[in-house]
Amino acid sequence: MSISLESLQKLRKKEGGKFYTPRSITKLIVEVLDINGGRMFDPAFGSRGFFVSAIEKLEKEGIDKFNLQIYGQDSDPMAWKLTKMNLVIRGVEGDIRVRDSYHDDKFYNMRFDFVTSNPPFNDSAWGAERIKPEDPRLRIYGAKVPVPPNSNADYMWILHFIYHLAPNGKAVFVMANGALSAGGVEGKIRKTIIKADLVYGIVACPPKLFYNVSLPVSL
Repeated sequence: MSISLESLQKLRKKEGGKFYTPRSITKLIVEVLDINGGRMFDPAFGSRGFFVSAIEKLEKEGIDKFNLQIYGQDSDPMAWKLTKMNLVIRGVEGDIRVRDSYHDDKFYNMRFDFVTSNPPFNDSAWGAERIKPEDPRLRIYGAKVPVPPNSNADYMWILHFIYHLAPNGKAVFVMANGALSAGGVEGKIRKTIIKADLVYGIVACPPKLFYNVSLPVSL
């Protein structure tokens, strides 16, 4: 049953222009974070791979899977159905919702121990004009940062991840390499993030990880 769901999800991602996250990546990220309980969040859960890999890690290590609380959000109703089904099959509930994370954050008052995600790369026309100046995601340890450009949502996602981290929380996510060298507004945001000492490391991924894109990516 799980294999059939995974095959269906791969097909949907290939046809729909979104990116199915390879199992090798979801397993690596879960291992790097050493997820063994606590609150886990993915605001663009899409192919649900991070949740499944985390549950499998706990089961493999003999840790009660109910030590892990799963939260997620995605704008795709079909992604919600597939993810919900996968969690139910594994006996896990999870609080996952169908909403636009950019503008309708259903977990705005929550912080998490682990944030994992493979958000849409270089998402354009994402609605930057709807982000208000007082949006709390535009502050990093008190430092105000500008709204990312409407032409590319990469840094809006990064700000979203940072905002949702608990004081000792950790985030690992997939991002197109262009985010590492973008200038202008994005460069200013990146400098603020680095100055706040929030970056532990960057891992370059091998080429051709994704079915329908050739963009180089990093963790």
